[in-house]
Amino acid sequence: MKAAIILGPGLAAILCVGAQANVSVKRYVDYKEITSTALLIIPDAQGLRDSGLMLTDMVRSHLEEAGLPLLDRTTQQALLKEKNIEVDIHTPREKLRAVGHDLGVDAVVIGRLNAEVEDAEVGTMSSRRKILVRRNGKFVQVWRDPDPGPGQVRYFQTDGPVSVQMTIKMIRVDTGEVLWFLAEESRKRGFQKALRSALDSPMRSVTSVIKKSLSGRTFKPKRRKKWKGLDRGWDDRHEGGRF
Repeated sequence: MKAAIILGPGLAAILCVGAQANVSVKRYVDYKEITSTALLIIPDAQGLRDSGLMLTDMVRSHLEEAGLPLLDRTTQQALLKEKNIEVDIHTPREKLRAVGHDLGVDAVVIGRLNAEVEDAEVGTMSSRRKILVRRNGKFVQVWRDPDPGPGQVRYFQTDGPVSVQMTIKMIRVDTGEVLWFLAEESRKRGFQKALRSALDSPMRSVTSVIKKSLSGRTFKPKRRKKWKGLDRGWDDRHEGGRF
């Protein structure tokens, strides 16, 4: 899959054409200033229990690999429960900043997950059994198809394809600035495979920037006269928080 990299003032946007992905990472942020981050548990997709927790754990794994300090989940959930705070992707950034102050972190990561499990495939298969037969003076096991008749057919069922759509973003508490943002979708046979297919590639782009920043590398701003793949207003909508 070929990726086109689009750079604008203060923003690096990576567009993966084959996966129809939008990944936006601000490359000029000093992530050494982010001493603690709260990764809020992503709500479950409708009808799929613990699906949001599975995605949250995947995101946590990527951010920990990048070296970003994360708030302990037990402590985080206890504080949110104590203050009766609920947060989702539509929570205004002003409230997110207040939540971040309550948790004592420099940034928060929030997300949304939608998923649809397509109809499973159902079919029939003739039951078979092993029997012993004599061949060349030796007894060997072979498979024998049963004679047609009632009770000689068993049903089988396989999981159908799963379509997932996810949105995840990281917001700095003191300024309300979106540091990175991704919107991805995927369709695979198996829920976990669909999640990884949608998440892993854009998160590698995010964690690559974080790693370089934590190691002391800086990025020089680059400007392009023409945008390829994204309209000029996309950057403004991103900064305005209208996703």
